Amino acid sequence: MINNDYNEITNEEMYIDPQSRTIYEKDELHITAFDVIKATAEKLGQVVNDPNPNCKHCQGRGYVGRDASSKAPIPCQCIYTPEAKEKAADIYKKTRKLSRSEKRKHERLYRKMIKKGGTR
Repeated sequence: MINNDYNEITNEEMYIDPQSRTIYEKDELHITAFDVIKATAEKLGQVVNDPNPNCKHCQGRGYVGRDASSKAPIPCQCIYTPEAKEKAADIYKKTRKLSRSEKRKHERLYRKMIKKGGTR
């Protein structure tokens, strides 16, 4: 883009919305963290409700914080339907990191199974 004084040329980032076919400058485009959550949920085929304005965890924002490494917003539980909460709990149980005592318990059970010679 060219400035108004015509002496200096500057680069500006532009974004095109394919649905409305409008062009936005980077400064005009304001994407909130909740917009990111809604877009991700839509892509995954999940239903997301509007955040509860009286939620004690997110204060009505829809997210409780951001991940330190990826800067992705962490969604609050108030935006999920009851069915989605149950699915999320199952996924969390399967993918969470085990505590030290749980790891040791699993190691002891695994050693017992190896001594017995079976995988039961």
